[in-house]
Amino acid sequence: MIWQPTIDPTHRPVYQAIVSALATDVRAGRLRAGDRLPAQRAIARSLGVNLTTVMRAIAEAQRRGLVSARRGRGTYVHAGGRFSSAEADETAVIDLTSNLPPEDWGGAHPEGQPTLAERLSSAVVELSRGDAARELLRYPARGGSAADRHAGQAWLARRSVRVDAERVLVTGGADHALFLALLALTKPGDTILAEDLTYPGLRAMVAMLGRRIAPVRTDTSGIDPDALRAACRAKPVLLFCSPTIQNPTATILPLERRKAVVAVAREVGLLMLEDDVYGALAIDAPAPLATLAPERVVYVTSLSKCVAPGLRVGYIATADDALAERLGAAIRGTTWTPPTLTTAVAGRWIMDGTADLALDAVRREIETRLAFAVRALAGYRVLSYPAAPHLWLWLPQGWTRAAFVERARRNGVAVLGSDAFASTETAPEGVRVCLGAARDTAEARRAVARLAMTLREVHHLGPAVV
Repeated sequence: MIWQPTIDPTHRPVYQAIVSALATDVRAGRLRAGDRLPAQRAIARSLGVNLTTVMRAIAEAQRRGLVSARRGRGTYVHAGGRFSSAEADETAVIDLTSNLPPEDWGGAHPEGQPTLAERLSSAVVELSRGDAARELLRYPARGGSAADRHAGQAWLARRSVRVDAERVLVTGGADHALFLALLALTKPGDTILAEDLTYPGLRAMVAMLGRRIAPVRTDTSGIDPDALRAACRAKPVLLFCSPTIQNPTATILPLERRKAVVAVAREVGLLMLEDDVYGALAIDAPAPLATLAPERVVYVTSLSKCVAPGLRVGYIATADDALAERLGAAIRGTTWTPPTLTTAVAGRWIMDGTADLALDAVRREIETRLAFAVRALAGYRVLSYPAAPHLWLWLPQGWTRAAFVERARRNGVAVLGSDAFASTETAPEGVRVCLGAARDTAEARRAVARLAMTLREVHHLGPAVV
């Protein structure tokens, strides 16, 4: 069949406008159960949008139960689906397992200002002209061009981390930077310390590289310096930590503890790998460890958690020339150079103020979502920070993490249990809730309401969850 949707050109993001048009046409009878949609490329051509936008729209329509895709046979209007987009929104599972900055800034978007997607289009057009375009088609210098490094230097300076541009290396995202650090600074069999609840990506990298993790006890303020000193008896070579908006607990390590952690590191000769990908969101947090002990810290940050996750650009920096050389060699041995186009866009946005505009809007939207989440979960033990895109929920007595995760999904919201984060042999009873992953404020509210409802169900479930 030929389906040519009519979309509202002011609706953002565009892929949601396509889904809304699909639901509208089903309600109006222009599409019926079992109808086959045109090829995605054909839809993209008819609307004048890129294929990726249509692919995302079809994926979202599948998630809402509007269509079903059959491999090799096309996409069909769902035979038994709920075709009202409002009904689909009310019943679809809201996925809060991925830690993302809000895509929809809601009322935080400056009136009359172009959206981030529109700014991306303009940046790509400008970068496609003349000498700039030719440069993008060449290999950049290892670790990034001079312009890329200076942009990274400027981004780090927002967190008071001041290093020479030559010691700032550009990577394909923060994960790439962390992998490079593990590759360059450790060897198989080495022990790496990490908070007892830590970033899951670290666990995967450590296992892949044949290293091992040893946990450091934390509390509601972060790393316990005495526990760190005790853990150093195992002769670790590196401490991985996230002092600012820690993932998954959203804790902020106080200044006095930061100083104590640095003192222990200097005392035992321990290198520190500081993951500060959320640091730019924090307004009143202490300065990073890299400002207290630049000679002992390898510092990592990116734009993914506070501007846009699709910008796979990270920055890794150290004040030590020898460490910088080892990190540069690791870049050469993995990706050779950072991705030129996304790096150029990131650098342009840092220098022209776009990144700051996005950061401010993301921060305000997160604060809005977190405020109503904390109110809805009042009476339960929650760790949060006003600008953190995630919160940590300690489960009340009667809930196990596995039972809660399963029950929450049945109630329409997906969260991640503590097993994904534990560097200890046993995991505590808690879950991470990523509020930034909701499509908009309304969806975030629905998700939090479902979590609160799930928490209250413990008294009605009997021994099954004990």
